[in-house]
Amino acid sequence: VRVAVARRLGRFGAATTLAARGLRPTSAIAPDGTVTVVWEGAHGTLRVARRRPDRPRFAASMPLAQRGSQRGDELAEAAAQPDGSVVVIYESGGHLRAVTISAAGRPGAPATLGNGGFTHDSTRAAPDGTLAACCVRPVVSDPNVPPDTAARVAVYRAETGWRLASAGAVGRDAIETVFGTATDLVLGTIEVDQGGDAGVLGVPSLARAGAGDAIAAPLRAPVIRRSRGLAPSAAIDGSGRSVLLFQEKARSQPFSRTAPVYASVAAPNATALPSRRRLDARAAYEPAVRPFGSGAIGVWQVPGARWGVAIERDGTFRQAPAPAGPGPSTLGEDFNYAYDIQTSARHAVLGWVASDGSVRVSELS
Repeated sequence: VRVAVARRLGRFGAATTLAARGLRPTSAIAPDGTVTVVWEGAHGTLRVARRRPDRPRFAASMPLAQRGSQRGDELAEAAAQPDGSVVVIYESGGHLRAVTISAAGRPGAPATLGNGGFTHDSTRAAPDGTLAACCVRPVVSDPNVPPDTAARVAVYRAETGWRLASAGAVGRDAIETVFGTATDLVLGTIEVDQGGDAGVLGVPSLARAGAGDAIAAPLRAPVIRRSRGLAPSAAIDGSGRSVLLFQEKARSQPFSRTAPVYASVAAPNATALPSRRRLDARAAYEPAVRPFGSGAIGVWQVPGARWGVAIERDGTFRQAPAPAGPGPSTLGEDFNYAYDIQTSARHAVLGWVASDGSVRVSELS
C-alpha cells in the first residue's frame, strides 16, 4: 500500500509505502493538512494510518474495524470533517456501517446505517466533508405495507449527520458513482443496454439533485454507440458545474473494461450534457473525477501500470503530470477500485495498490 501527496500545485510528490500488502486504500485530508489513509489489511481487517502536517512520516497503522464476515466487507471510504475528525463508511455483514475517527486519531464506536453495500465508486467524499454512499435497500417487514424498491443514497453532512435520499427518479439505471457536497448531490448512472460478468454497458449518465436532495432524471452522455458506454464518474466541480467522466469502447470487446476516456462538463442548471472531450485515446481503465480548486481533477489507469491525469478549469480539461514510479495494478480489483483519489481546495491525494502488492500514495497541490 503506497500513498503520494501533492504539495505543489499541479504535481504529485514521491510515494510512501504504508504496508507491504494491502487492498483498496482510501484517503482523507483534514483542513490543517493531516492525511488519513484506510485500507484492507491482513485477514480483511480495516487499518488506518495518519500523518500530521508537521511530521515527515506517517504514524504506525492501527486496526479500525474488525474482520468482516462477507465478501466486500473490506470496502471503505473516508471523509475529513471541518473539525479535524474523519468519518469512515464501510460494509459489514450485509450492512453499511460508519465510524468516526476523532481529531486526536481515536476511532469511536461504529453505527449501522441500514442494509446495503457498495458497487464500483458508489461511495464518495467531498472536500467539505460530505460523504455519500449508495445504496441502502429498504426492508419492509409488515406484509400490509407495499414494498418500496427505490434505492437510498446515504449522505453525511457535518451540520445534519446522516440522512437517506431516494434515488427513484433514475428508474432502471444502474447507479455506479455518487458525489455530494454541503448543498448538492449527483449520481453517475448507466442506462443499461447489456450486462454480464464483466459489468454493464449502455449510456453513461448524470443525475443531479435539487433542494432537499431530490434527485432528478438522468442527463445522457453523448455516445456514438449506446451499447459501448461504461464507467460513469460524476462530480460537482469547485465552481458548481456538473462533471461526468466516462468511457466508450471503439469496438466490441467481450470481458474487457478498457476504453478511451471522455469528459462532459455542464452548467448547474443544464437540461442536457454538452459535447464530449476525449481525454485519453488509449485502452484506459476506471476513470474517476473529483473537485479540485475552482475546477476538477480526473485520473485513470493506462497500459504499462501508469496513470493518466487531467485538470479541469473553466469547463475545459487539460492534461497534467502523472505520479512517477510504479503505478496501479489490477490486483484484487474485482471491478471495485484498487485506488482512491481525495481532494481539498488546494490538495489532492492519490493512493493505489502497486503490482508488488504495496500501497502507494502521491500528493498533488
